[in-house]
Amino acid sequence: MNPGNFFRRLTKNLPKLVSILLAAVIAAGLLFYGLTALGTLKNSRYSPKETETEAESTTEEPETEAPTTTEAPTTTAPTTTTEPETEPSEEETEPREIVDIRSLSQSEIDEMTGRYDGTVHRYIIGYENVETDQNNRPVYANDLLSTFDGTDARIKVFAAGEDSPKAAFSFMLDDEAPYTEQVLDILKENEIRAVFFVTHSFAQNHADLIRRMIDEGHEIGNHSYTYPESGTASLAPLDQVFEAFNMHRYMDLGYEYNMQRYCFNKGYWSQLSVMLISAMGYEVCFSSSNFEDDNDALNYDPKTILSGLEKNLHNGCIYSFHCSNEIVTKVLPGLIEFIKEQGFRVIPM
Repeated sequence: MNPGNFFRRLTKNLPKLVSILLAAVIAAGLLFYGLTALGTLKNSRYSPKETETEAESTTEEPETEAPTTTEAPTTTAPTTTTEPETEPSEEETEPREIVDIRSLSQSEIDEMTGRYDGTVHRYIIGYENVETDQNNRPVYANDLLSTFDGTDARIKVFAAGEDSPKAAFSFMLDDEAPYTEQVLDILKENEIRAVFFVTHSFAQNHADLIRRMIDEGHEIGNHSYTYPESGTASLAPLDQVFEAFNMHRYMDLGYEYNMQRYCFNKGYWSQLSVMLISAMGYEVCFSSSNFEDDNDALNYDPKTILSGLEKNLHNGCIYSFHCSNEIVTKVLPGLIEFIKEQGFRVIPM
């Protein structure tokens, strides 16, 4: 090609080429701007980072508020549940302080022997011809309590809530108590819990009944280790302590059970004996109405016995029975029915 012709043509078409090149540059710029704008729009609507941030922000807020919303009903709920249970719990289980029962040293025993009267008395209220005060409580029971005015005696003659219509049951179990199982059946049927005072012989020979008493919510009490015929109160002071503590250790080691109440066998007691047992940590328990169901009991009419026990009912009454003969199984159901008919509640001692 002639160079002269090439440059003439280039010069002639230069404005057209510049226009084409400029248009291409403008088009490329517009395309780039459009793609950039589109990407920005897309990112602003669907960015994972921003979505996660928004999600975290949304999640954090209810987590902060949730405890506040949850805590309010949680704080209120226990109050609503506890209030109705507080009153019957305090009434029915008093006293409930668990005491560590201990033995006494010889010096402690000697000191108490010099301070308190060791004269032995017998405490049996019975069910006939009982002298009572204006509240139908046995005068003898009130006199017993007054014997320990001003002392540290831990003693119970009337049931918890003694100023209101409540009653309790206790049962004495020595070597043989063949009607204990029937008594437990009656109590279970009526949803009643009681205290069973047991000796070593009974606890050793009737492990099944001891376990049942514990499982069904009854309390086990100390009724002495050897159950001496003349009563533990007639023993030497040191022997009285041994009787109580040996029985306590047996129940502790054999059943892992910590007894808290003590009842003298045969009803024999003295001021000294009560103070000795109290010093060990026990609560010494008596009754305010009982039936001494010994061999002569077979000669009594159950209806007569029941009538007498009914007349003895008073606020805080503690009924006491032995389980040595069938009479208790004939009297107990009717007595429970009568107590409830009078508007009384049967509670643990």
